[in-house]
Amino acid sequence: SFPTRRSSDLSAPSSVRNPHISVCVITYNHAKYILECLEGIRKQLGAPKFEVIIRDDASTDGTGSLVCSYIEKNRLSNFIYHRAGKNGGMMKNVTAALGLCRGEFVALCEGDDYWTDPSKLQKQHALMTVHPGCTISAHASYIDAGKGRTRRAFQRGDDVTRFELRDILALSSTQFAPTASYMIRTEIVDDLPDWFEGAPIGDFFLELLSLKKGYGLFMPDVMSAYRVFATGSWSSGMKNDRRRSIEYGQRMLQLIAILEDDPQLKANGLDILKANVKALLASDFLLCGEFEKFRDCIEESFSLNRRWQSRTATYLYRLRRFPSMASLIYRAKRAYLE
Repeated sequence: SFPTRRSSDLSAPSSVRNPHISVCVITYNHAKYILECLEGIRKQLGAPKFEVIIRDDASTDGTGSLVCSYIEKNRLSNFIYHRAGKNGGMMKNVTAALGLCRGEFVALCEGDDYWTDPSKLQKQHALMTVHPGCTISAHASYIDAGKGRTRRAFQRGDDVTRFELRDILALSSTQFAPTASYMIRTEIVDDLPDWFEGAPIGDFFLELLSLKKGYGLFMPDVMSAYRVFATGSWSSGMKNDRRRSIEYGQRMLQLIAILEDDPQLKANGLDILKANVKALLASDFLLCGEFEKFRDCIEESFSLNRRWQSRTATYLYRLRRFPSMASLIYRAKRAYLE
């Protein structure tokens, strides 16, 4: 039989001795997608020895049975399935899964995403090995919107490029690269701060924590697919539940308030991040018809930062005294882009 762990023995090691890479897969109710995720990992060629840690947050749709059958069928002794005793939420799941990783590097792939290049692990490992100061690498990706609709995204030129802490803090959104493109040095996940498990999202803060200790390298190779609006996914929930999106923005601001005591983050543009989160929150309030909160948030955003604002935020600011018109135009723009 092949390794399967329950929550009662989550500290049990995998059967791979001294893995160079740990592949971390978190899943919850991904029965429609999980096999494509696992297949992309299984097909990796030329990579050094790796283990695959799959942590299931107590799925109720048969995800666990599919994973275990796949492991058994393909005789994958390096794939280890863990099932939580009860559903704890995404951040508890990812924190627990990262705690099980033993490799020198950790690669991530959530259960509804997948890898498309069988040389992905080998390429990223080789790059980071010759750049010891690189604490995180990432790469371009496809966006999979379902029904055969895919497009290239997260493209940042034709060469390997270096990125720093300020590059992610200055984004108008909180996504520099897709999670399935990450490879991180294990020293980062071995030293997660207490606030990490309570963060509103994990991938952005893994970028942030990695870049506090080194620099990143971004590869132009398209080697994974980020599935958007998949059933039960974070992106689907944020799109369909505006109140959930508002809660996310408010929790981001609460965490940013904690991080304001960090001089390194302050010096590298934490105020820009705060301004951008307030601009995103303003757009949510606008769509909910809470015009006074919309106006307050967009004005606070521009008082923090004017230089790094997106076009959308700039137009919302200019129309802040005419919220009904702003709402009408913003809804039309969103409908067109979708």
